[in-house]
Amino acid sequence: MKNNQAELLENTIIAVIVGSLFLIQNIPLFAALCVLFSICKLWENRAEVAKEFKWTWQLFVTSAIALFLAKISATHHFNSKYGIYPEYLNHSVTAWTAVTTCTFLTLPLLWNCLKFFLISLWEKRLLKSLKNGIYAIAFCVMWYFLAIAHDQAVKYDRWLLMLDTYHYSDCHPNQGSPAIRKNRESCYRFIWKFPFELEIQEYHSLKP
Repeated sequence: MKNNQAELLENTIIAVIVGSLFLIQNIPLFAALCVLFSICKLWENRAEVAKEFKWTWQLFVTSAIALFLAKISATHHFNSKYGIYPEYLNHSVTAWTAVTTCTFLTLPLLWNCLKFFLISLWEKRLLKSLKNGIYAIAFCVMWYFLAIAHDQAVKYDRWLLMLDTYHYSDCHPNQGSPAIRKNRESCYRFIWKFPFELEIQEYHSLKP
């Protein structure tokens, strides 16, 4: 009896979510409901999910590869954008690796999105098909927001470069202005501006 009631409630919620798309025609609300429903089902089945995502050697290998690719990507990111030689990058690369790792780890989100989408197409029962379709949309929405977060992080990546700046170095920065060496001929000076702006200025400074 309880199982029937739970199934009826679930089917009703699925019908309401899908109906919100056609009746209210509010896509952001529909996407939010899909994510909320998926989170609730994820919590409800957390024991099974934990078994599937436990720390196995496959996950370790995948994470190690992601970290390796992310570190290479982080080094090339600062080198191509600011022209800083790799030997002058240290802590900033480590911090940016954490950001880019999230980008590589969004691939499983896309995979699950595709998987649930295909399951929804193959499923003959309508409500079961709609349920898997909701899961697919939820994964797609999460991937979308992670992509937006990464784009925003790119705009403020100079803050991470501060991790490799020094007040006293062979760049000979002005008092109160930390600097990082770009190459053997020049450095970057970091200047704080009110309230939370950070400006970088390149200046000539030969390496001894």
